[in-house]
Amino acid sequence: RYQLRHRLFSSSVYNYEDIPLGRSSYELQNLRSSSNYSVSLRANNSYYVSEWTDEMIVSTLPYNHSSSFFAVLL
Repeated sequence: RYQLRHRLFSSSVYNYEDIPLGRSSYELQNLRSSSNYSVSLRANNSYYVSEWTDEMIVSTLPYNHSSSFFAVLL
């Protein structure tokens, strides 16, 4: 399985999400519209916990009546 962490680019506080085994995509919920986020991934299972990937900076779109603004493809 994978673990994802994300934070507003202007913040130092991360939010963590566990991505279920077998998923090829994952949708982050409740992000702020028109905002920049730092996102990184790692493998996390009973055999191994990897280092975090380099952070990716991603931007959300302006408000569009949805609470979901970004999907991470694995």
